[in-house]
Amino acid sequence: LLGLTILKVLAVDSGHFEDKWHRLILNPTFASFLIVIAAMAVTMRLYFHNENVHKDEHRLVFNGSMILLNVLALIALSAESVSYFQKQIDYAKPYEEQRELSLAKQLTLSVIWTLYGGIMLFFGIRRVNRLLRWMGLGLLAISIVKVFLVDLSSLDTIYRIASIIVLGAMLLAVSFLYQQWQKRTEEEKAGK
Repeated sequence: LLGLTILKVLAVDSGHFEDKWHRLILNPTFASFLIVIAAMAVTMRLYFHNENVHKDEHRLVFNGSMILLNVLALIALSAESVSYFQKQIDYAKPYEEQRELSLAKQLTLSVIWTLYGGIMLFFGIRRVNRLLRWMGLGLLAISIVKVFLVDLSSLDTIYRIASIIVLGAMLLAVSFLYQQWQKRTEEEKAGK
């Protein structure tokens, strides 16, 4: 049932992001994503604390739920951002205003993906979860590629600077976190 609900949210509910009645964050579409994300979090929690489940099933369901939860959250946040700017673009008259909004849409997507990747990486390090760390690093890599291939080629100077600053700050934070984690891991190994 949870799998069917996820398919319904992705196939049907996500189509309402473009509707005229759709408002930013406070809308039924985003709420349906939040409900499914909460269900995935409950599933993860139940499997994490249940010792009666076979180890292979535990790992498959827990890791699959973690992946789905983060993918659904990223889709919901990205769709909210894109639909917000797309509505602005649709009502903007002069070409320059439409172009500015389009550039802001691309920059906002880069910021969302970079921040979300950084948050996943942070929690992956804090909770010593390799899958979460790899997902965070993967999303950061996708953000870097997007910044260099899309943002820098189409954005105006001010947006390029903002995009590079956000990306640079996140990469500095990531390297700091990794150094701290590596130092702590080495200290724990030396203490044993």
